[in-house]
Amino acid sequence: TLRRGYTNVTISQAQYNQMKRSIALRTAYHYQPEAEGFLKMVNNNGAATDDSLRWQAQIALRSSNWQLLLDTIALMDESQQQANQWQYWRARALGAMGNKATALKTYTSLAKQRNYYAFLSADILNIDYQFNPDPAKPIDRAILIKKYPQLKRIQSLLAIDWLISAKREWYHLLTVVQPDELHAVAILANEWEQYSMAIMSAAKAEKWNDLAIRFPTPHKTPVMQSANKHGVEPAWVYGVIRRESIFSTDIQSSAGAIGLMQLLPQTAKYIGRKIGIKRTSKSALIQPNANIELGSAYLAYLYKKYDGNKILATASYNAGPRRVDGWIPKDHSLPADQWIDSIPFTETRSYVKAVLEYTTIFNSILNKRYDRLADVMPRIGERLNINEVSLEK
Repeated sequence: TLRRGYTNVTISQAQYNQMKRSIALRTAYHYQPEAEGFLKMVNNNGAATDDSLRWQAQIALRSSNWQLLLDTIALMDESQQQANQWQYWRARALGAMGNKATALKTYTSLAKQRNYYAFLSADILNIDYQFNPDPAKPIDRAILIKKYPQLKRIQSLLAIDWLISAKREWYHLLTVVQPDELHAVAILANEWEQYSMAIMSAAKAEKWNDLAIRFPTPHKTPVMQSANKHGVEPAWVYGVIRRESIFSTDIQSSAGAIGLMQLLPQTAKYIGRKIGIKRTSKSALIQPNANIELGSAYLAYLYKKYDGNKILATASYNAGPRRVDGWIPKDHSLPADQWIDSIPFTETRSYVKAVLEYTTIFNSILNKRYDRLADVMPRIGERLNINEVSLEK
């Protein structure tokens, strides 16, 4: 029972738990000192949620409190504990506390996969990354198009550049196509240079190892030229495009970001002035060459701001420099993997991990080699000279 003025107000246990969680999470959002205690009170007394447990794990990572991290993971449900993220962090915690044998078993299992945590695990083990490509099987295009008349309509719509109508037809097609023919449909979309449709179709078919479909390299000339001109890695540019737009040139976000590299008009205008490009209108940003030029220049701008730290530059591309500056520890440093998984914004945490993973894959495709994540993940907060900027993405 709570006392409000002169009136006693009775609340249920569920309402009381919700109130405790709200207080705990509000302090956690800003990593306030009392957040750990509040979250423990919530999570250890039957009021835990996925959100409160994740924040407790992030606070443990932020403070390198390995026992708290292990205790938090143990409170998660079985499916969460089996996720790559928490398997990796359980291994990191166990290794830090001296149980290296168990940690190595987990790293060995994770390193057989192709994802961000697999690459981190392979770095710890100092073994090669596994990309596990599975080339597409031949398809009979004529039979496929005859069976699904939508494909003929899509082909006709693409021929006259009615892209929106073509996409609508494609989305409808995905609801009726036989599951065992989804991959063939993805291959056809890729041949028609409709890369976003191909990637979505391959995902629905769960053909995760068809790297040719899932990681195409269109617009290669402008990507290579812009990357070289501005001094950034072409695979990084591709990694950002893959995450931002899935190669859809005309896409626009609810926040107003436009095109392949999802640039906000004000960001494009600012960068355009710096590199001498005057046309940064919406119609210009839909054009692949202009969008790639401006997006690559913005990556280079952020890369320079953060003294060549790709992690911070990638996070800033998504969340904006001001926010990222506020997330950098001021009185200590953190290993980059801990910093990434303690980023307050869920979208930015996922974004940075995806871009690092995709950049690694694109490097292996473009150059037949790859940069190890360990080589591009310096500690965060240590001897970092941040150049002042006023731009907010």
